[in-house]
Amino acid sequence: MVLKWTVTAVLVVGAAEAGAGGQGISLRPEFVVGQVTEYLSRGTITHQASTEDMPPSEPVRITTESGMQVKVARLRPEGGAEIEWTLRYVVIKTTEAVPGIPMKLDYDSREPGSEQSPLAPMFAELVGRPITIEVDASGRVLGSRNMPVGGPQGVLGDLLGGFFSPEMFEQLPLFITAGAPSPAKKNSKWNRALRIPLPLGAGSIDFNTIHKLSKINRRESTALIAIEGDIAKGAAGGSTAQPAPDRTMVIHDGRFTGSAEWDTALGQLKSAESRMSLNLTLDTLLGRMNVQQEMISSVERTKTSRPDQTKTPKNDSSEARP
Repeated sequence: MVLKWTVTAVLVVGAAEAGAGGQGISLRPEFVVGQVTEYLSRGTITHQASTEDMPPSEPVRITTESGMQVKVARLRPEGGAEIEWTLRYVVIKTTEAVPGIPMKLDYDSREPGSEQSPLAPMFAELVGRPITIEVDASGRVLGSRNMPVGGPQGVLGDLLGGFFSPEMFEQLPLFITAGAPSPAKKNSKWNRALRIPLPLGAGSIDFNTIHKLSKINRRESTALIAIEGDIAKGAAGGSTAQPAPDRTMVIHDGRFTGSAEWDTALGQLKSAESRMSLNLTLDTLLGRMNVQQEMISSVERTKTSRPDQTKTPKNDSSEARP
């Protein structure tokens, strides 16, 4: 009898897995007007540089934390939606001064006195400001509006402007779409190409990532996506303009790995993590600089609600500091 039930259980589980692989699931985003989702994002950037006349510097470590809100403002007649993306707060801490910027870039938008930070002029324009991102039915970003126009001048302004430019927001699919064919089956693979503009006029980085639907959990209504890819070698390209002559960057090697968990019931991202490493040279006014950089980031959905209900999804954290 025990053997009979064991064999039966194996057959049932096998049939369920075969069904999951055969039927496939939808990984398309779902847009409901008025839906508000909050995310907590954390990141660590480790940066080390050297030149022919200077030994490797002490690694500079920059840690970030931010709270973000994604609201479906309206639906587009032709499909898709207008999304309001709002940075609710941001925290930045550095262990040392960033090369070229003779000061530590520490900032916490929630703390009194934060307006004294050199980062304050930029983030004062951004924190709490809804930025409209238009997407099609698949979640592909079509454009953005209401971008901040103020901020500091000089090197610091160039640095921050590169990260908060319209071009950067047009490459912000993570919170909106998995970019997968629909329906997708277990072990389905698809490619995604991204071009991320760099600060300081150094061009842009081209990614080619391979996504694989590695696990489907129908009981929890989630799908796990594995991500890996290479960063194009050679001189960094420019999407709208050539890099400044004194800021030519050459990528020698780079690697990107990560994973994402997609909520198939609500049609939105639940969590994601990634690691990116880069070895490059950068021509500056001080000479050719060799740079090693590693970026580790994570994002976690903390709360989501719709007009007809208020729901904090199972296993999501609601402990994030507002």
